[in-house]
Amino acid sequence: MRETPIRVFRRRTRPFRHALTLTLIRGVVAFVRRLPQQWANHIGRTLGIFIGRLAFNARRTTELNLARVSLRPPPSVDSCWADLGQRLVEFACMERMLERVIIDVETERMLRAAM
Repeated sequence: MRETPIRVFRRRTRPFRHALTLTLIRGVVAFVRRLPQQWANHIGRTLGIFIGRLAFNARRTTELNLARVSLRPPPSVDSCWADLGQRLVEFACMERMLERVIIDVETERMLRAAM
């Protein structure tokens, strides 16, 4: 069976497309890290909704899974994707967020004893 020209093109450009995607993700993460946390969270929610709308198959799967959930009313698909985007941004900004956490010596000793 002969490959179509578009499949050959997609196969040959795969390393370039993957490198471009990685560069785009690194750029977005670097940009978001420089923003105030509230702005970063808002951008993460917006990106999550945008990606959710582009990922048709994943969106359909999410809709089906939410329909099976016994919550009444089930959460919207957009809110699930927005939450995912916000969590990813929070993960990218985790170092900055952890700088604000202060653990006193006694608490640290209790945490280490529990581990």
